[in-house]
Amino acid sequence: MKLNKIENLIDQKPHKYNFEYECGMADYLNLPPIERWITYIATFANPKEGYFPVETINFASEAKKKYRTLADCDGSGNSGNNELIHEIYNVLFAWKNEGDNFRKVGAFKCDFGGDTMNSLFYPLIDHAGVEIKQIPKKPVMGRYSKNHLMDYFVQKETRDRFLDVLQNTCGLIDYINSYHTIGNFTLVPAGFNAYRGGKLRDYWDESLKYLKKNGFDKAQFEGVDFTKYVNYFFLWDYIGEKGKPKDLNSKSGNCSFLRTTTKYIYRRGVFMVAMLNLHKLLGEKGYAELRENVFCKSDGVYSSYFEVIDLLKKQTDNPKAKMILENCINEINAID
Repeated sequence: MKLNKIENLIDQKPHKYNFEYECGMADYLNLPPIERWITYIATFANPKEGYFPVETINFASEAKKKYRTLADCDGSGNSGNNELIHEIYNVLFAWKNEGDNFRKVGAFKCDFGGDTMNSLFYPLIDHAGVEIKQIPKKPVMGRYSKNHLMDYFVQKETRDRFLDVLQNTCGLIDYINSYHTIGNFTLVPAGFNAYRGGKLRDYWDESLKYLKKNGFDKAQFEGVDFTKYVNYFFLWDYIGEKGKPKDLNSKSGNCSFLRTTTKYIYRRGVFMVAMLNLHKLLGEKGYAELRENVFCKSDGVYSSYFEVIDLLKKQTDNPKAKMILENCINEINAID
């Protein structure tokens, strides 16, 4: 069911709510996770006639007609399906979409836009690509592309084996179920969404390394902004010793990346939901004070959610706020 508003979200199990449901298309949402993703990529696929079988071309064409209103769940466009995530960005980060993909947040001078931190395509091919290539097929996939993956799914002689490979790739289905939840959405400097998709293969750990070392000149995001960026957007799980981004070994092909990233997504999601609850309790003025006093820290990265929660507790005498923070600790601790 489409939620639309934050008050509807926080009445659910919000850190595991899949924002794909914001499209409101029941037949699409009833598809299993892999098939739903393949259908989504088909809406902007362009398999060439003469290179791909007619069945694959027709599948993409039908998906475009039937699901043409699907939008990225991270709010990087201006679809009506983005209302909920845009409202979350506004409440948590003081970013307000006004018909433009890129807007400022109060703590930085550059513009920001929505992005999915950990994407699916590259982790999927890095963890399952070798097995996929072994599926008998003509023509054999010479390189990886979304068109090729769609073709493996559409063709009768490869579909079952293709689905079997993905379903049995360690940690992949859990990762697919997590990557469109609240904890995997953030704001990035304007233009960095497209840049990291091409240059950094969309891996979030590599993206953070790049921002720390280089900043992003196109958006006037400087390396000195990095520490505040981590604290402002709740990215502590991704940072290791001395404020350096962790290397999640994303391209190794083992399942540790998928499992660790899924854990990080849900932990951050729990924290974000707790902050939404604090905003609801304290109002915009009260939450803005927490944002300014805690999340705008720029002289060092916080060590963990627990350090931040301790600081937040000291910022309020409200017993209900303290209970929200205690529950947040317990929920984060419960995520393996």
